[in-house]
Amino acid sequence: MTFGKRNKIVRRKRKRRDGTLRSVRAAVPYLCCCVMLLGAAVACRYALLHAPCLRITRIIVNGCNRLTPAEVARCAGIGHGQNMLAFSIREATAGIERNPWVSRAVVKRILPDTVSISIEERRALARIALDRIYLLDGTGDIFSAAGADDEPVPLLRGITNADIAAPDPACGRAMQAALQLIGCLKTRQHLRPDGMTITVDKVCGLTLHEATTDTAVFLGFDDFEDKLSLLRMVHDDLARKKLCAAAVYFHSKEQASVTVRDSERTETPNRKDAHA
Repeated sequence: MTFGKRNKIVRRKRKRRDGTLRSVRAAVPYLCCCVMLLGAAVACRYALLHAPCLRITRIIVNGCNRLTPAEVARCAGIGHGQNMLAFSIREATAGIERNPWVSRAVVKRILPDTVSISIEERRALARIALDRIYLLDGTGDIFSAAGADDEPVPLLRGITNADIAAPDPACGRAMQAALQLIGCLKTRQHLRPDGMTITVDKVCGLTLHEATTDTAVFLGFDDFEDKLSLLRMVHDDLARKKLCAAAVYFHSKEQASVTVRDSERTETPNRKDAHA
């Protein structure tokens, strides 16, 4: 009885071993095919990465205004003579968009030898004084760039880092009003935006400080087009009278009070008075 059991165990082990050997023998051709395919893929990749016909000979960059095409290509990590397949489009795009002046970039391969790059540059609408001077673009995004202090755009004051980190509705309203005012200033040839400082107050509105005349203009939150038109009339009227305003207070888009610098007299011109 013991001998019979032992024979059964031996036969069972032999069957398992034979089955394993058959499986291994059957798998060998497939393994060989896989190795050959892998080798062919490696050889093909090597050939493509070193093919003379796939070297970059042209880099086309569209959308440059402030940046140069060479700077954009350098940010992308792409150069002439480099293989077309040796760079990652995602990494090249991310490298370009790390430049503070670029809001969006699109990189494309045009086989066999051309790379096309399209960028959208930011346009600095204003400077903003926080812990240091930053730039503000037309969408309200704040970004940092070298030479921000020297940008010929208005300077915003009165907004803090806390306001940026956790903006409330009043802060959002004031910032939106500031962007509208700056847009209006760009169309006014008699006002130089690069010499302007705009103080933002979430309760009282915006105060415009003119560097050339050292005049404070209290504008509130709205009707900037009409108020700036009236301000032009006020300036012309004061120039005729050879007076200089210390401050101009807008009560509405049709009426303003003027504090004259060289006297204690206060005038209240409106559109009709300015024309007269």
